[in-house]
Amino acid sequence: MNFGNGCPESTKMRSLSSGSSLLLIAATLAGAGFSFAAPALAQETASASTSGLEDIVVTARRKEESLQSVPISVQAFSGETLSERNVQDANDLQKVVPSLTTYQQARDEVTVSIRGQSSSGASAQGQNPRVTAYFAQVPLQTGDNGPGRFFDLSNVQVLKGPQGTLFGRNSTGGAMLYEPARPTQDLGGYVTLQLGQFHDRQIEGALNLPITDILSVRIAGKRAKRDGFTKNIVTGEELDDRNYVAGRVSVLFTPSDSFENYTMFDYLKSDTNGSSQQILGIDTNKIFQANVAGTGLPLALGGGGPSPTLLGTNYALAVQLATAAGRFSLFPDPLLPNQLANQNNLGPRISQSAVDGLSRARSWGVTNVTTFNLSDDLTLKNIFGYRRYKQLSRYDFDGTVFPLLDQITPNGWSANIRQITDEIQLQGKALDGKLDFTVGGFFLWGKSPKPQTVTQVSVGVPSVNTSDPVERSQAVFGQATYDLSDMVTEGFSITAGYRYTHDFRSLTASNVRAGVCSLLFGCPNFQKVAFNASSYNIGLDYQITPQTLLYVTHRRGYRAGGLNPQAGNSGFQYDPETVTDFEAGLKTDFTLGGMEGRANFAAYMSKLKDAQVSLSFSETNPVTNATALINVISNAANAKIKGLETDITLVPFENFNISASYAYTDAKYTKFFDPNNNNAPITGRPFPFQAKHRLNIGGNYTIPLSEHWGEVTASANWSYSSSYQLSVFPDPLGVENGYNQLDLRLDWKNFGDRDVTLGLFVNNVTKELYKIGGVPIYSVLGTTSALYNEPRTWGLQLRYRFGE
Repeated sequence: MNFGNGCPESTKMRSLSSGSSLLLIAATLAGAGFSFAAPALAQETASASTSGLEDIVVTARRKEESLQSVPISVQAFSGETLSERNVQDANDLQKVVPSLTTYQQARDEVTVSIRGQSSSGASAQGQNPRVTAYFAQVPLQTGDNGPGRFFDLSNVQVLKGPQGTLFGRNSTGGAMLYEPARPTQDLGGYVTLQLGQFHDRQIEGALNLPITDILSVRIAGKRAKRDGFTKNIVTGEELDDRNYVAGRVSVLFTPSDSFENYTMFDYLKSDTNGSSQQILGIDTNKIFQANVAGTGLPLALGGGGPSPTLLGTNYALAVQLATAAGRFSLFPDPLLPNQLANQNNLGPRISQSAVDGLSRARSWGVTNVTTFNLSDDLTLKNIFGYRRYKQLSRYDFDGTVFPLLDQITPNGWSANIRQITDEIQLQGKALDGKLDFTVGGFFLWGKSPKPQTVTQVSVGVPSVNTSDPVERSQAVFGQATYDLSDMVTEGFSITAGYRYTHDFRSLTASNVRAGVCSLLFGCPNFQKVAFNASSYNIGLDYQITPQTLLYVTHRRGYRAGGLNPQAGNSGFQYDPETVTDFEAGLKTDFTLGGMEGRANFAAYMSKLKDAQVSLSFSETNPVTNATALINVISNAANAKIKGLETDITLVPFENFNISASYAYTDAKYTKFFDPNNNNAPITGRPFPFQAKHRLNIGGNYTIPLSEHWGEVTASANWSYSSSYQLSVFPDPLGVENGYNQLDLRLDWKNFGDRDVTLGLFVNNVTKELYKIGGVPIYSVLGTTSALYNEPRTWGLQLRYRFGE
């Protein structure tokens, strides 16, 4: 699918004009005789209101508010809802949030895109993400978003569009907020056991302990282990397995009504056999060198020519054979064609890699949130976070037995980051409650305690890249909302905010290829860079009725610049990119013909300027005089993204609800150029990781039994995606043609007069097969490999709750 074309211009304009008609929609809803039921602000993070609609308290504006009263596009889910929809990690969020897309180069490495703003290319060594994940209000490090966090959660919130004022840099696409359950004054907890396909076994639990009237503790943990569903016939490993243990201990100290201190320690350990890759296509005619050893003959990936190593043993014969074939071949026929034919015969659940796969991750952190109510109208809050993240991965990028592009780091850590953050906020009200404000400051410091090492093999040549990054970020920010009810009309308010950020990054890097330093300025090489940037937002919102909110907002966010830890003389520095957007939205709870419902609509247009894009090419290194595959980040593009989003929940009758979420996204580059070729225009560059149409439909129906036998709840979730590009480069095979996935669940709750739930779930009921990622670099290396979704899986769960 070509994301640069999209639908005809007239159709696009009609789609966007529907967003500009939100005022008319709101007026119609308000005046057409609908009966609205006002939802009370939930005291807990999520509760079922009397209308049957779940009421969730969110922190999208860094304070607790009802989801329906926040004038930006947010989707939020309680922990119970996530369980009903079988959402067990960040990758599963795309099953319930259609504007969110995930991409996986490896099974446990999740890259998130929201509204077309992808974090592809982000790494602990270099580029920052466009979507940042927050755990208990503290930003997670780049890469630390794999499995093992989705247990004992209060809620998960997905914020859409630039969040630069209150969440800072690297949130140009949005932000994801994971809120773990906090300690309470109730003694209780739960234990969950799970058994399933592929020898899946899991245990999860939480214990809440009120120590005194002012001190409470919560302990939670999860252990999950599952065999892999992909067999590597070369090494004998079962790839795509799961094996992690995670735990949390949190303490809540409330010595008075005006002071609260929340401290949490969390730990996650994951050890698996790594990820599979299946080869999809090979371009044996891919040229890497125009003139081999002065023979005037090119060097190609494959074909009928001899290997250039023959030149060292029999020069005359090598030239004779190469002349006849018109090339030298890195992997002479029939090596590569046979590999492709074998994979086609073996299918997607068999791998043929010579790499000894491994994925190892360690993550831990300490969070401390101190809240002090200075007065009834003034609150001081400090959020401190210390986080450590380490990762070592080995896997085959190309999916063949040959060393085309493999990551084979033997030991140590390919990512190793220590991060300290602190944010102080002053929140309050003034001017008789008409002014609501938040001001504060933010600090981040990150460094690798020991140099990070990545060992790769590219077209048979090994290289070792060592990096030692340092990152600092300081910011001041403020946002205020003023109630204009006395000046305009009841329920009308204006919001404005501004953030100023200073970023510093340094990098000490080495790249040794075939035993020789390949950096032009020697190894190690030290570079540093600093940037300053502003973010802002301004918006109007109108609370037409207590149940209906209309808003418009304009925002600017930015993604920090950085340094390229790559070989070659292709420019170490890349600058920040910026996003400006306009969004209009409507949120309403309603009653129609006795049926209760909720409808949220949003229309937006975003402009991406100086986009940080990936450029890959082969060049002859003047130091080693060898051909090398170079990948750099460059500010070489601008883009425009337009879209519509709809979230609807209906309660047709008691014990039954159905929800539908739809996202239409039209994303295309408006400018793309080659900085290595006098800024010559580049055409045909695909806009990756974003489908034009995505739809999720979910529902559940509860059948009450007798008081002794409890109730039975049947749940279903169906997700659809149209086709989208998986490659940042032009690649005929790097396309997912679209998919449908159906997940089902059945729960028998509270049977036998006990708080016990027996659950049965089936994911991917119809055995849908589709690509979720891979390494599609057909135009760069001449290969495209794919990573596929999980097969159909089923499992049984037993949950026992105790206490309050």
